[in-house]
Amino acid sequence: MPILSKQGTAVLLVDDDSLVRETCVALLRELGCTVFSTWSGEEALGLIQRHASIETLISDLLIPGIDGLQLVAAARQIRPTLRCFLMSGHATGVTDPDVQFVPKPLGRAKLAMMVMRAPAAPAATAE
Repeated sequence: MPILSKQGTAVLLVDDDSLVRETCVALLRELGCTVFSTWSGEEALGLIQRHASIETLISDLLIPGIDGLQLVAAARQIRPTLRCFLMSGHATGVTDPDVQFVPKPLGRAKLAMMVMRAPAAPAATAE
């Protein structure tokens, strides 16, 4: 039975390691999330453009093409309120204060924290 209080939270997971991606997708679905997944930053941007329901982006820091930081910056141009997490088993952290860094490996508890308690992204500034 899903443990999320908000059923159907839409999450986009980006990781070029198919085993990590498939494992995280399965865990997120167990948590009650609607999950979109891909291995590349470019494809992730297309999914964000096509699916307005995506609320949370969880991406590996090191992915083919554009890296995780570039993905977050481009994704926030499309959707400024997108909640963003970067994960890595190699990097020590991310210095962008608007992006939460989560070290790999990820388990059910870490993923649940990310989708249940993720802070909203900074509000877009009015011009």
